[in-house]
Amino acid sequence: MKQKLTSADLRPDLEKAESELEDLLDRVEALREWIAATRKLSGKRANTPEDQAIPISPRRRTKTAELAEHVVQVLERMHRPMHVNFIAIELSRKGYPLKAKNPAATVAVALSRRPDQFTKVGPNTFDLVKKEAKEIEVVAG
Repeated sequence: MKQKLTSADLRPDLEKAESELEDLLDRVEALREWIAATRKLSGKRANTPEDQAIPISPRRRTKTAELAEHVVQVLERMHRPMHVNFIAIELSRKGYPLKAKNPAATVAVALSRRPDQFTKVGPNTFDLVKKEAKEIEVVAG
């Protein structure tokens, strides 16, 4: 003979199911946070709206080719060698702010990696390579 189920009979099973569901939802949230943080560290963007719960900040990258062009303009306008601190300040004044934690270091590295365009005339002080010097090298070479 069948017994009639009462709410008292179902209550322990319901509480157990609710507890399991709560644990699973907590685990899901923890995994979403871990995935978003791991993607942020690996440089990958989130693909789904759930993954975008933790905002991923854009990378700070200064494009050195553009930076070099702007520095050429600054040095041509000043007609003299300049220290990287003053170059960074002048770039900001002219509307080319650097997206770097250390703008002076960014300028110094970018200029030292372009010996065909810039010459180091002192500690962290750069000037443009003179055209006459380039022509003499070509004639002599």
